[in-house]
Amino acid sequence: MKCFYHTGQDAVGTCKSCDKGLCPDCAVDLGKGLACRDRCEADVRSMIALIDTNIEVLPKGADVMRNMRKNTFVSAVFFGSMGVMFLLLDIITGPTYVMGGLGVICMAYGGYAFRRGMTIPK
Repeated sequence: MKCFYHTGQDAVGTCKSCDKGLCPDCAVDLGKGLACRDRCEADVRSMIALIDTNIEVLPKGADVMRNMRKNTFVSAVFFGSMGVMFLLLDIITGPTYVMGGLGVICMAYGGYAFRRGMTIPK
């Protein structure tokens, strides 16, 4: 790849902001990315700061998996109980099969969610 600004020179990398190839004379190394000298430095600094902030704010892997597992089980319990309620409502009001069908669908999804939650690592 050639430098975007000096087409006769080989590029050493690309700008993190505009993705243009940069030679050593045009590149500014900001530690976590290259920037076009006197053009994209502020943008790349902002991008690096944003990425660093997101990394600090995001929960760590174990917390994410624990929350995902908990949310999946809550979903399973909710849909399972809604399925039972729909089936009971269908039995109490007389078989219209609409409520019963909804009950079966909800219970099936609750079972699927429970099974899926069991596959999520602790």
